[in-house]
Amino acid sequence: SLRDILTVIAAFVILILATALVVPPLMDWEAYRSFVDDAISRATGTEARTEGRIGVRLLPSPRIRLDRLRLGAKGPDAPSVTADFVWSEIALTPLLRGEVRFLETRIGRADIRVPVAQDGSWRISPDRLAGAGRDGTFAVEHLVVAQLLLTTQVPATGRTDQFYAEGVTVEGQRLVGPWRAEGTTRGVPFRLLTGELGADRTMAVKLAGGGDTAPRFEVDGRLALDQGAGGTTVPNIAGRAKLLFGPPAQADAAGATIPVNVEAAFKASGSTVELDPVTLEAGEGGSSMRLSGTGIVRLDEPRLALKLDGRRLDVDSLLASTDWRELLTRLRAAAPSDSVVPIDLDLAFASIGLAQEELTNV
Repeated sequence: SLRDILTVIAAFVILILATALVVPPLMDWEAYRSFVDDAISRATGTEARTEGRIGVRLLPSPRIRLDRLRLGAKGPDAPSVTADFVWSEIALTPLLRGEVRFLETRIGRADIRVPVAQDGSWRISPDRLAGAGRDGTFAVEHLVVAQLLLTTQVPATGRTDQFYAEGVTVEGQRLVGPWRAEGTTRGVPFRLLTGELGADRTMAVKLAGGGDTAPRFEVDGRLALDQGAGGTTVPNIAGRAKLLFGPPAQADAAGATIPVNVEAAFKASGSTVELDPVTLEAGEGGSSMRLSGTGIVRLDEPRLALKLDGRRLDVDSLLASTDWRELLTRLRAAAPSDSVVPIDLDLAFASIGLAQEELTNV
């Protein structure tokens, strides 16, 4: 009868589910390492290699645990990712539709290496990324990386630059975005938001962070992945940036004792960032200072060049201000910082008030 048939089918399904629940923990998945590597390679679209222990559980939702996962081809000219102590849970229902949705993923340490040419170009393919990731078959609901290290290296010269962050959380609905990431670097919190990579190979980017003991910063721009020579990609970004020192952005006991607001429109190309215009406002009321001009930032050999003009600087009012005197005292007592870079400064004032005298065209 139909009832007996349904009973047999139900029993068969229960048997399959029970087998899937019991068998994977008992299997020696290290013996099937090549199968696991091939599956990850097909899912990510790049070469994958696992090392150490492998743990798999299929029900109630698929889970995989790896001691180490390496993504990317071997060689100094190829980007790569090395992830240690990976634990990931995947949604079962979307998986049956051919979609990969990571519900929860935790990585102990992730080391990302990106080879960069001397002109600032990368060997990545945004067209391949857009083609593979626009259909929504890949999503990350919650990814936590305890330690993240991003290294850019110029194989021709051996120069390396590194960015280190802790407690990074990442969310992304598709490979092409939008993405959301939060974490801390050198104790400074940050939050990164991106839009979707468009057909014109650009995406909106917003970065904010700092506050409390660190200066507060905000960046609102648009990232363009332009075509470079030899099939390379040159990342260029343009937009506006804001840097806030002192109160209320920082605690009174940290940084400047007066509010300092630096704003700039910027355009980055390769290892050079052009700032035009730049405005700097410091202090309040009669003991304030306002400057405007242009600037250039070099990233390959860190250096900042500024050309700023001001209408009038009242030095007498600044020296009479308790906050400015406190700021000068802190600057004299401050220890050198590892983040200090050389500054080429071209400064001009229409007039300066000093000792009850007026100095013009300084």
